[in-house]
Amino acid sequence: MTPDWSLLAPHRPVDSGGDQYVPPPSNIGDAVARWVLASGAPVLLGGPTGVGKSTELAQIAAQLQGERAVCLIQLDRFENMRRLEVEGMLSRVACGLWPRRPI
Repeated sequence: MTPDWSLLAPHRPVDSGGDQYVPPPSNIGDAVARWVLASGAPVLLGGPTGVGKSTELAQIAAQLQGERAVCLIQLDRFENMRRLEVEGMLSRVACGLWPRRPI
């Protein structure tokens, strides 16, 4: 069977628990989750488009839900990130935390 590479969309994160998720060999998600549980310090993930940052954050959020209050807000699914200004970002974050409030 030849894979249909046109089905790949590296700009779209894989949902947490999805059958398309393949853990990276580095197990970075587990390491970040342990770091957050141990220290509570902020964590910055960076890298080029399509390498799995958002996918790993979704996995980390799922791992931490039993231990911490977790809210994963995927702004890029709602907003044009190149045009988004601080006020718009904060409004979306607030709506993510309190979904019944209108924008």
